[in-house]
Amino acid sequence: MIKTYSPADSDISDKLYPFSFSDKTVYYISNGKTNFSEKFNQNFSFFEAQLKNRGFDLTQISYSVVDVEKLLNIYQYYNPDFDLQKVYPDNKNYFEHLLEILEITEKTEDVFVVFTGFVTLKIITVNDFFSRSVVELLEEVLTFIPETAIPRFERGRYNSRITPVYEEQELDLDEKTQKTVSEITEKLNELKKSGQFLAILPYIEYHINQIKKMDGKSSNLYIDDDYRIFLPEYNNIEIKLSHLTKSLYFLFLMKGKFDIDELKEFESHLLIIYKHISYQENIDRMSKSVSNLIKNENNEVYTHFSRIKSAFCKVFDKSIAEKYYITGGKNRPKYIEISKKETNIYDFQEKWFPTENRFSTKAEDFAPPPPPRTDISEVYKYV
Repeated sequence: MIKTYSPADSDISDKLYPFSFSDKTVYYISNGKTNFSEKFNQNFSFFEAQLKNRGFDLTQISYSVVDVEKLLNIYQYYNPDFDLQKVYPDNKNYFEHLLEILEITEKTEDVFVVFTGFVTLKIITVNDFFSRSVVELLEEVLTFIPETAIPRFERGRYNSRITPVYEEQELDLDEKTQKTVSEITEKLNELKKSGQFLAILPYIEYHINQIKKMDGKSSNLYIDDDYRIFLPEYNNIEIKLSHLTKSLYFLFLMKGKFDIDELKEFESHLLIIYKHISYQENIDRMSKSVSNLIKNENNEVYTHFSRIKSAFCKVFDKSIAEKYYITGGKNRPKYIEISKKETNIYDFQEKWFPTENRFSTKAEDFAPPPPPRTDISEVYKYV
């Protein structure tokens, strides 16, 4: 007997993010203990050929050699709030977890999964096939699979709160970060196609349930007394920057937004920050470094912007990192999307620049909004 389900693709993809079922692959998933799975293997080539004519690959999922730790590291890159140190798999196997995620309540041991192209997944379960041949069942399964594979629109979990109406000025990542991101992306695509990502379901179920409660909440940014940058809600990840690059980043956190030319007005501020957080004692050398950055004759500012972006993209996905690095359109002001109120930069601003009125204060930013004003003429209408 065949039964089908049509859950929303976005619901399942959100639970598994960054993993998802490929849009050009039909997955056959089994606990490997049924007569159908044995018969399916004998007819694998027949079913594979039928799918290939429609532009689909066929994947039969096997976990004989799966590096779970590597899978979990990739999962954490896209889910930085996932704590690898608190992974306790339960006694259920991946297949039981899969049925729960797909919201299949019936008892079944053989499942086909395919993306239909109509914002849904098609889940096809097979049970009690003794009265029919496997070929007949597979031909029926084919009736639920689209005639042509349709691409899915990929998206990140965290959408930017600010939707720019202009094109962002793209900053290159440093070579090492580019390599890291490329390797992670390549491995992710391999795992999507092979379906091996399902092997970590027993390890991430608790986190999947927590995501429902988080509703996309991102981490605050915290600077400690040694000027180290941490993201507390993302397992206290440290963002490592050189002292001059970090000084520029702190200046942006204080001011919020700059035109590049406007930076010249804050050269002394940048030097003060640099003196506080750097271990250097050669003031002349420090002043020259700051001066060269501010002059920006060789795009030094953008070099530092790139280093900041690389530092965040090295530890988690761009869809999350873009809230924290400096960005902005070409020939437009540059800014950091994270709200100043989600940081503790006020603590350092008050020490270093107590009278600088171009930086908003903590009292100003956290002040309750004024009550709405009442037009006195409106009051007299009711007297």
